[in-house]
Amino acid sequence: MAKVPRKRSINAYRSALLYARASLEFNQETKPLTETILPMIPKVNALINMENEWSDSVVSAKGKLLAARQEWKLQFNQLLKEFNTFDYAQIVDVQEAVLGVYPRGNRGADYVNQVQFALPVFQQVLTGEKLPANIKGKLKQILKVSDNVIKLATSLDDLLLKKEGMLEKQDALKLEINRTLDQIDKKLHKMFPYEQRYLGAFFFK
Repeated sequence: MAKVPRKRSINAYRSALLYARASLEFNQETKPLTETILPMIPKVNALINMENEWSDSVVSAKGKLLAARQEWKLQFNQLLKEFNTFDYAQIVDVQEAVLGVYPRGNRGADYVNQVQFALPVFQQVLTGEKLPANIKGKLKQILKVSDNVIKLATSLDDLLLKKEGMLEKQDALKLEINRTLDQIDKKLHKMFPYEQRYLGAFFFK
């Protein structure tokens, strides 16, 4: 009766604690039962703050990664425009190699894979001895942006991996909260043996 379903969010567990505390404090006979609830409120608040900070970090990391991918695509297009200022025969090998890794999509992890796939091609092309200076400059800029995309993608992956550990901490506290609420429920039944039908009012639904 007193337990909160495990699938509920950690915020729902906080609400359950606050509700139980308020309802138990209202009656002087049941007020002492809040002693087991009070220590858990700071714990649940800490986990909520942790989840909020993690969520904010993920949103920020996704935004930075998207911006970096768009910058990479922009630099790629500027390189192609630079090719148009040269005679085709002069840069045919470079242009064909670069066009072979031109991005064909703009969605999620696939785009990061495209950046990783194109990186060695740009690095190889840059070793050309007769490469025009402005083409070389554009290639160096793309390499710099490519490195940024890969670093941001790795950073996002690392953040997402932290979710499991965070949820494990929440599950452990959820078990502790449910155990405490169940113990309070049993004590209430002993305190009020003839008011069983009203005891549910002490707990959050």
